[in-house]
Amino acid sequence: MAEVLRMMDLIAQMLAELVALRRTAGSVETRRRIAAMCLEGTGLPFDFVKKSAPAEILKLLKSGGAVYHIRAVLIAELLLQDAELNDTSGSKREAQIERAQAYILLSDSVDLLSSEEQASYQPKIKALAERLTEKRTASVLRESGDGRK
Repeated sequence: MAEVLRMMDLIAQMLAELVALRRTAGSVETRRRIAAMCLEGTGLPFDFVKKSAPAEILKLLKSGGAVYHIRAVLIAELLLQDAELNDTSGSKREAQIERAQAYILLSDSVDLLSSEEQASYQPKIKALAERLTEKRTASVLRESGDGRK
């Protein structure tokens, strides 16, 4: 249990570092740090994570031990940070894919978190679901030729 708490504290610290880095160093350095955090925290290269289906990522993480859910949360948080960078740079499609990956990773892992952590992540999962649904609906409308946005 102490290992899980340390991991969640570490994730919070990493996210704070990334927010500060985005303000001071910009997106290139932030992306480098995201990649390093992913490799250090999970053993998986971030480029591999971004190109992999969430089911494949979960399969790899589950083969690595009992705290796979913490590593899944870490990857989800890093994907969300990268999605924000992609939004800023105009790469909306990549941002949407990363949000979908994060949603699946969080949804799979949330029940294994402490009740306090679940209370923190449930609203995030719900917000991601709503955002993904809104984007999908808008995409379907555009593809069907409906002019509404």
